[in-house]
Amino acid sequence: MALSQTLLNGQRPEWALIRSHPTETNRHNGPPNAYYGIQIAGGKVPAVVKTAELLTQLCSTGIDTIDLNCGCPLDMVCRAGAGSMLLENQGRLMKMVRGMATVTGDIPVTCKIRMGWSNNKNTAAKLVKRLVTENTGVSAITLHGRSRAQRYSRAADWEYIAECAAVIKRAKAEIADATDSSHQSLEHGLQQDVAFIG
Repeated sequence: MALSQTLLNGQRPEWALIRSHPTETNRHNGPPNAYYGIQIAGGKVPAVVKTAELLTQLCSTGIDTIDLNCGCPLDMVCRAGAGSMLLENQGRLMKMVRGMATVTGDIPVTCKIRMGWSNNKNTAAKLVKRLVTENTGVSAITLHGRSRAQRYSRAADWEYIAECAAVIKRAKAEIADATDSSHQSLEHGLQQDVAFIG
């Protein structure tokens, strides 16, 4: 994970974090199953989107995905409005991923989230549904099965992870049904127009 603003400031140690080794990507004659993604974190929409655009311009032949970190529980990251703090500001999170997807072209945008900010107050199910249904351009979502408050302690909640996966599956099915209905209505309308004209 690299911090978007630090990358934009051109700080070498941060740029070193995202450097790939030739064996990490098949685009550089590495193994055929190699996959190289860059994860960024940031609390400000313009900085995150600009970072995604910059990475696309500078590294487009070597990146398989750009991931937005919405799960880091560290205090210094959350105080900057980044990481898990984005779970508390889903509107900003949505603007970030939409903006990223707009500037990255063929490079998929993904995001990593947690179950929620607080214990026993899971918000991920609602968030994943929004990410799927609100035309964000997100290609994949990774869910860390703990809250921000749990950090890295306690067992992951696999039942909640399965519940969120089911939410995504239902949302995709609803979108597919709505799309099919739209196509059928359009085809029916065209048939009527043709019949009327003919």
